Formats: sequence, structure tokens, C-alpha cells
Amino acid sequence: MNTNSASSQPDKVPSLLVIGYGNPTHGDNAIGRQVTKLIQALSLPNVEVCAVEQLTPELSTKLATADYVIFVDACYMKKAGVKVSTLEACGLETAGSSGWSHELPPCSLLALTQSVYGRHPQSWWVEVAAQNFETGHPLSHRANQSIQNAVEQIEALIHQCRPGPQISQPQLATNESIEKVNKAIEDCKAKGTSTYITLKGKPYLVTPQGVMSYEGTATVAYSQSKRDEGAVSGRS
Repeated sequence: MNTNSASSQPDKVPSLLVIGYGNPTHGDNAIGRQVTKLIQALSLPNVEVCAVEQLTPELSTKLATADYVIFVDACYMKKAGVKVSTLEACGLETAGSSGWSHELPPCSLLALTQSVYGRHPQSWWVEVAAQNFETGHPLSHRANQSIQNAVEQIEALIHQCRPGPQISQPQLATNESIEKVNKAIEDCKAKGTSTYITLKGKPYLVTPQGVMSYEGTATVAYSQSKRDEGAVSGRS
């Protein structure tokens, strides 16, 4: 039986796992590790982060106990942006299959978790725009532009997984506000980005997944990390 669902207990805070993967010595392949570092800096409750060089079968033990999982990886794109897609368990379905390799795509890792533990978490794949994967190179400008966007969209996904009231169109009160939000969401979907809008004097974060109240945590964490990196690189 497929038990791909979050806990049915309404008062339980769901557990979330963010897995960033990629070889940090191969240029923009370090994006996954950088994103998980920034998510960890937010200190979000009941959110575990994990940075690995590749997805391996051993990770199925972590997936088996999580309600939601977000995979973060670098993906070559011609411009800065982020792609967010839902994942299904598919591919090799049994742990004893001779086709298993030590490195797995996210969907196969979910299939392994389902096969071994009888369940798998609801999952998303966040692909972050990358440009250069050469060994020894730092993150490209395109990658740095996309990382903050990825952190914001992941924060929005986490917010959607939380119990409690969500922002809905009736709460936005006026038709003008609803139209503004809908247009912002469509623009984000088209561009693969996130943005901010102001409604009744309050800021909101808009991503392709929807709209949420914005407290600035993602931008603060990202800006602080870049200042820290600048301070370190400026030392002799």
C-alpha cells in the first residue's frame, strides 16, 4: 500500500527534510550545499537539513521518518532561475534489484524508501540555475543570483506544509489585491523566480507556489552569509 502522505494528526507539526546534493569542489555543483547552509541558518522548527555529494540508498532511512522532503540540486540553465517540481516514487522499485547503483535520482530513492519501509514522503525537486561545473571554480554569478531565490521558494514550500491558516484570496479583501497577487504568481511561474509585493502596507513573498507573509528571514540569512564570505576572502 502506498502511504505517501503527511501525518494525519492535526496537532502534530510535520517533519521536513531538505537534502542538498552535489560535489562542492565542482563549481556550481556546490549550489545544493550552499542552499542547505542558508536553510539551516533560518533555524526553522522541525526542519532537518542534509548536505551530501550524491543521493545514496542509505538516505532512505531518513526519508522513511520524514513527512516532507525537498531535494535541491544544480541544473544548467541559460539564465538565473529556479524550477520546482513534485516528485513521484518511480524507477527501480526493489532494494534487491541488480540495477541499483550507489548514486540514485530522487524518484528512485523514493521508490526504494517505499519498497523497504512501506511509505515515502511527499517530495519536491528544486533545481537551481547553474552555469559552470569546472573543478576548483567558485560559484558563478548565475548561481549566486539563483540561490537566494531557491531559499525563498523552499521557505514558501515549508510554510505550506505547516498546520494552521494559510493566506487565501478572501483574506486579500479586494479584487484589485487578488488580481495583483494572481499576476505576480503567474509572472513567477513564467520566470522561475520569486518576488515581493505590498498589500495594505504589509510585505508578502510571492513564489510560483503561492503567496505568504514575509518576515525577511531568507534575505537576511543570505545577505549575512555573503557578508561573511566577503570578510573571509578579504583577509590576507
